[in-house]
Amino acid sequence: MAALHLAEAQAADGGTAYLYELTWQSPGRGGLLRACHGLDGPLLFGTYDAHLGPVAIGPENIEAANELTAQIRPAWTSFARTGDPGWPAFDSEHRLTRVFDSVPLVTQYPEEISRSLWRGYAFGALPLSTPK
Repeated sequence: MAALHLAEAQAADGGTAYLYELTWQSPGRGGLLRACHGLDGPLLFGTYDAHLGPVAIGPENIEAANELTAQIRPAWTSFARTGDPGWPAFDSEHRLTRVFDSVPLVTQYPEEISRSLWRGYAFGALPLSTPK
């Protein structure tokens, strides 16, 4: 929700924001981790044999992981190079979000139930440094 709120604030202030969600169910360890935090790292860098890769992906699932890498890497590099990852920018009306999964998709924000539950909750600013 914090990422969605940041995108909403960025768009409301005239800036550009892009949202994505990784929903691919990682097959490693019998699917135990599902679409876990940090899974985009090995998929982006192709490091299936390091860090989270062996646990979340497993050596028997490299082909499926390569398909996701072929989606994620060009989006990230395009964004770094041009500021555009290749899908429409977020706006408060349509809330378009790129979903990375076996079947690529751009859709309205996929977590509408969660969004409505958190509507009206103001996330406080995080301290960027510790007081001296």
